[in-house]
Amino acid sequence: MLAAALLSCRFQATQVTVNLDSDVGPSRAVVVRVYVSTSGIPATPSTMFARPGLLTFPSTFAIVPGDGRARDQRVDVRFDIDVAAGGTGEPAVRFSRTARFAFQPQMGRSLRVFLAMACGNAASGCTRTPAAQCTVATYCDDRGETCGDNGTCVPTEVTLETPNVDGVDGGACTPGTTSCARVVQLALGVSHACARTGAGAVWCWGDNGSGQLGDGTMTARARPVRVALPRAARALAAGDRHTCVALDDGTARCWGANDWNQLGAGTGMNFREPRVVAGATAVSQLSATGDSTCATRTDGQVYCWGRNGSGQLAVLGVNVLPTATRVLGLGDAASVALGRWFGCAALRNGEVWCWGENSQGQLGGASTMSWTTAPSRVPGLSAVAALALGDNHACALMQDATMQCWGANYWAQLGLGMESPSSLPAPPMGVSGVSAIAARGAFTCALQTSGTVSCWGYGREGQLGGGNTDPRWTAGSVVGVTSATVLGLGFASACAVQQDAAVRCWGDDSRGQLGDASEIGPRTPSTVSSLTMPVQVGAGWRHTCARLQSGSVQCWGNNDAGQLGVDYTVTAQSRTPFAVPGVTDAQRLTSQSDTNAIVTAAGQVWGWGRATSGQLGPGTSARFAASAVMGFSPASSVSAGDDSLCALLRAGGVQCVGTNDVGQLGDGTVMDRSTPVAVSGVLNVMDLSAGMSHSCVIQSAGAASCWGYNLYGQLGDASTTNRSTAVRVNGLARAVSVSAGARHTCAVLEDATVSCWGAGRIGQLGNGTTDDSTTPRAVVGVAGVAEVRCGDDYCCARGREGRAWCWGANTWGQLGDGTTTSSTSPVEVATLSGATALSVGFAHGCAVTAGTVRCWGSNEHEQLGALDRALRSSPVTVRWQ
Repeated sequence: MLAAALLSCRFQATQVTVNLDSDVGPSRAVVVRVYVSTSGIPATPSTMFARPGLLTFPSTFAIVPGDGRARDQRVDVRFDIDVAAGGTGEPAVRFSRTARFAFQPQMGRSLRVFLAMACGNAASGCTRTPAAQCTVATYCDDRGETCGDNGTCVPTEVTLETPNVDGVDGGACTPGTTSCARVVQLALGVSHACARTGAGAVWCWGDNGSGQLGDGTMTARARPVRVALPRAARALAAGDRHTCVALDDGTARCWGANDWNQLGAGTGMNFREPRVVAGATAVSQLSATGDSTCATRTDGQVYCWGRNGSGQLAVLGVNVLPTATRVLGLGDAASVALGRWFGCAALRNGEVWCWGENSQGQLGGASTMSWTTAPSRVPGLSAVAALALGDNHACALMQDATMQCWGANYWAQLGLGMESPSSLPAPPMGVSGVSAIAARGAFTCALQTSGTVSCWGYGREGQLGGGNTDPRWTAGSVVGVTSATVLGLGFASACAVQQDAAVRCWGDDSRGQLGDASEIGPRTPSTVSSLTMPVQVGAGWRHTCARLQSGSVQCWGNNDAGQLGVDYTVTAQSRTPFAVPGVTDAQRLTSQSDTNAIVTAAGQVWGWGRATSGQLGPGTSARFAASAVMGFSPASSVSAGDDSLCALLRAGGVQCVGTNDVGQLGDGTVMDRSTPVAVSGVLNVMDLSAGMSHSCVIQSAGAASCWGYNLYGQLGDASTTNRSTAVRVNGLARAVSVSAGARHTCAVLEDATVSCWGAGRIGQLGNGTTDDSTTPRAVVGVAGVAEVRCGDDYCCARGREGRAWCWGANTWGQLGDGTTTSSTSPVEVATLSGATALSVGFAHGCAVTAGTVRCWGSNEHEQLGALDRALRSSPVTVRWQ
């Protein structure tokens, strides 16, 4: 049927191709019209009549700068695809899609962008042309390509998909919106839990004794931590002590316990970070439990690996499968589900086939033979939509929204109102209108179309959500869950995603697996620490940005140079946070002057905003959309100066790009650079900060080094001589972090005190005087400091307990003490407590506290996120959308 057809279109500088799914029958003619315009000047459309198959247009669209001037140009591409009516009654359908690309041309260079689009039929909304489907600014090298993870050149690609707000199918989300940050899948182990967002990010929390959280440590986490993945995850599963994902390239990766080879890596070693599953390709769905894992491929085949002692992986004669091995004897599988000792697959024809242990009738037949590795059909099931397996019982969600369960029933996990097992499927009592099911251990839960959740079976740890620890013989409601959209179960805990995007969990919390930062497992649902709350803030000159726990970034304030990540014609200024399109996996954020940059999970540096000095790569105009800054090696953090950008590399070195008139790039020259260069002689770096025209680092031994402009002694080397290579800061030892201001620098020491050096004429050194100093001097009156941040002529420090102090200039109220009086020694920021992160800009400061952001100081460009443009001499709360 045409309703299932997929069209994918690609556009590049020399060629357009259209791929048609084979569902468009051979009798149906296809007309494709492609319209390309540059900078608003339309081009003549290209039209082609074709049969289904691969259609390739001649090399007629060369998108090059029209006049060679370094200004923004726009490329609009529209595809109109008409499929004629079929001879067997299929209606005619039109697909129409438009995409816009902004780029800054240079003479002799061209733009090469690949565009992929996925459409359903006209009835599903494909005839609409959604506004702003894709915005991307790409600065290309001569080959029109970008640098891939392995150092090779690869095409720049942007994917357009029909937005799915809930993302429950693992499909699209709209970049830069909350649909990307929303949790669309949950997977729980014995004592850990993980969540997958619409953008493909994975977060985990709870026990980490085997590395099952994937954060590279074995430290348990009561709050979610993000797993570093090379690509977006499209499926997620958790066993007892391991976790697996399927990525959007069809590969699978697992991490955690591996004593039964449940990671599929071909070795029995545990891994604390994701490891490629050997032999798993084209993976579309996953299931894991105990020490075993299985995957469904796009071609309907099922592959499994890990523990196989009871034949649960459908292979005879071996206890362990170290790599992905095909399950034989199955038809075209839509999904696979694993119980602790058996497995089942739902076929695309609606049947269910099972294998493994059968002592409780869990294979669903009349026979109770002990076990078998040969899949056999469960009788009486012919319209199954989904499966869920516990230790020794199974349930099926039927296409009519009812349920059927079979197998072990010693804790009433079948919901039949009695304890007797059943080898034949039977409907649980009082359950209807079901949209999703889950089973684990000896209990079962159903998500109903009303948004409520019902559970039954074993409840000793409160996993039934009824406020007690009693078992349930029949279905009973989970207290406090009324608008759930996603459901997941662990061995003795459960979680659900609500309509408001909050994740709520209940049951066993002995290892923090409920993610609510408590130590006592609630018997009714509690909310997981938000994946969308701000965790880092960046204050620029006239704008502010916040990095959310989901990996997205939101900005507010002035936008004349693209500081908010969109063209100024979209919004010139915003007093409420504006989601930066295309940013979904930011790990670090920097905002300085009118420039922003992030480091992604893959170590790439992306930037947007002012780029007049080449600090975001080739080109000297504003960058109105976030895109990669080419040439940086994999980075762990990034820091922006006024006209330069520096990155701390994962290898421990530093690279910088942009203006270099006073040596601020640290490469031994004063030549400006449009591609990053290494800072000479700087290794084993632990912290990095770029100021107005100088930068400083802290190295592993606690020593500090600086380079660049030094008129006021801000390099700390007892001189006022500019330096184009790093020089050691005199008399400073055991430093742990550093912040470079406009003309001064401060560092936090190992004893949690602060020392500063450089310009001090407005009191910005915090030592009670207005003297400059070419070497470090202690800041008076502060202790227990966790971080320090310096702006134009002032600094602020955050204490370990969440208070903050500021000193220096205060014309705009940037000290936050309720006055506009400058101070040569620290004053406390009024009404601020519980701060977990801090940033200061030219004349305003912000702190992350209690899941939001509070700001103070200058506000003429609405950078405080307040209701008006008046300055604030004490913190106000940012008004989130």
